[in-house]
Amino acid sequence: MKYLTWIYIAFLFTIIGCSQANKKHLITVDILYQGIPLNCNSLLANKWQLSQLYLYLSDIAVLNEQQKWQPVMLAETPSQHQNVALLGVNCADETNATWQLELSDNLKGKQLKATVGVPFDLNHQNPMMQQSPLNVPNMFWVWQTGHKFMRFEMQSNTENWLFHLGSTGCSSASALRSPKQACVHPNRVSISLGKIKQGVVQLDIAPWFNDIVFSEQSNCKSARDNIACQLIFANIARRTPNSL
Repeated sequence: MKYLTWIYIAFLFTIIGCSQANKKHLITVDILYQGIPLNCNSLLANKWQLSQLYLYLSDIAVLNEQQKWQPVMLAETPSQHQNVALLGVNCADETNATWQLELSDNLKGKQLKATVGVPFDLNHQNPMMQQSPLNVPNMFWVWQTGHKFMRFEMQSNTENWLFHLGSTGCSSASALRSPKQACVHPNRVSISLGKIKQGVVQLDIAPWFNDIVFSEQSNCKSARDNIACQLIFANIARRTPNSL
């Protein structure tokens, strides 16, 4: 009888252990604009409505008890691969919206940081040979420049506006060849996601667009000779000096 009791206890511990191992640790990333959640129903400057918003997050790290940044491992999912995650929504089909990170560990209450961007060694590969989410066509320029790290697009009754963040100044034999050296302007942006509160972290992108008057004339695809891009990059640099 005692032998059976120990077998039963061991079985329970095994079940509990498997349950913990299979438990998903999900973190929701809320994108804000001037402190208000940005979604498909948002109206900016009284006339601009979100069309789509996507961003790649990589180099996610947690502040440990020694006050040092420690890399966070992401689970392999259709929206996460090799510790790169694609978050976002196309307002034409909100059913495909993805705003959650699936982590390998429970980081409740911890402080997170990340990079908006794709690491160089993954950024310039053939997207047709890469796994999801690094094979999404509307998030890729060409092999030479790589992925769009962020795609932020809005529309009004009369105009469309867009901001595409990605690497520029990339040198290779042609647009269909990968560069062997880092691009002149990597344009990866370090961000703070703050503390995880009730399973949620936040990123307010409004300061990136200070003094930008949204119009088709202020569209930006990360070109350094574009006046709107210059202002946006200056805004980002003020908030995250080590970026870009």
